[in-house]
Amino acid sequence: MRRRRKISVASVNGSPDFKIKEHAWAGVEKGYRARDLLHPWGNKLPKNARDEIVEATRHFLWWATFELNAVSVNDVDKLATAVRKSGRKFLDDLGRLLRPGDATQYLQHLIEKQPSVREGHHKIRKLFSLNASLLDACCRAERELRECKGFEDGAQWKEWVCKIASVLAKLGLDCTVRKDASGETASPFVILVRELQRRIPQEYQRHTQSDGALAQQLSLAIRGLRKRQCLQSKELRLALREKKQFGYDFALSDIL
Repeated sequence: MRRRRKISVASVNGSPDFKIKEHAWAGVEKGYRARDLLHPWGNKLPKNARDEIVEATRHFLWWATFELNAVSVNDVDKLATAVRKSGRKFLDDLGRLLRPGDATQYLQHLIEKQPSVREGHHKIRKLFSLNASLLDACCRAERELRECKGFEDGAQWKEWVCKIASVLAKLGLDCTVRKDASGETASPFVILVRELQRRIPQEYQRHTQSDGALAQQLSLAIRGLRKRQCLQSKELRLALREKKQFGYDFALSDIL
C-alpha cells in the first residue's frame, strides 16, 4: 500500500512529552528479561541505552506531530487546480474586454473611471497581465507538487523503530522479529516496541491490532533500513574507488 504524501510544513502547538519511570522499565524490557538477555547489565538495559530510547521517542513524537498535521499533497493539488481553472475563466473573460469594438471600449471606460480602481491608464491590460502571470505560476506549482518531498504517513514511525533497533544492536541484543508468535511468546524486540507504544498517545501508535501485525511492520522497517545502509555502503565504496583511481589522498571523513 502506497503511503500518502504530505507537504513539508504543518502548524502545530507542540508535541507530547515522554518519559518512563524506573519501575515502568520492567514492563518495557520484559521480553528481554524473560530470556535472561540483559544479564550482563543486571537484568536491565544500561542507563545510556534507556536514555537513547527515551530521546529517540521524544524525537519521534516531535516530528510525528508535524506528520500527523501536515495536509496531503493531493489536497494542495486540488486547490491549485481550482485556482488555475478559475484563473483561466477570468483570463478569458478579461480577454473579451480587450477585443476591439465600441462595446468593449465603452465598458473599459466605465470600469476604469471608478474610484475603486486606483492604478493609472490601461488598468484592464495590467490586470490581464497580472492574471496571466498567476495562471502560469499555478501551472508551475502543480508540476512542482508532483515532485514534492514532504512528510509521508508512517515514515517517522519507521525511523523511530529503526533507531531503537540500532540502540539495542549496539549492545548485541537480538532485534529480529517472529511473525508467528504473540503475547509473551513474541520476539523480545516486538514486545519492547509494543510496550513503548502503550506509553505514547494513541494517535501516534501504529499496527496495534496484534503482535503479528506489529512484527510484520517492524520487519519491513528494518529491512528498509538495511537496504538504505547497503545502498549507502555501495555509494561509499564507489566514491573511495574513484578517489583511489585518480590518485587522490583521502581520509574516510572526507566523504562521510
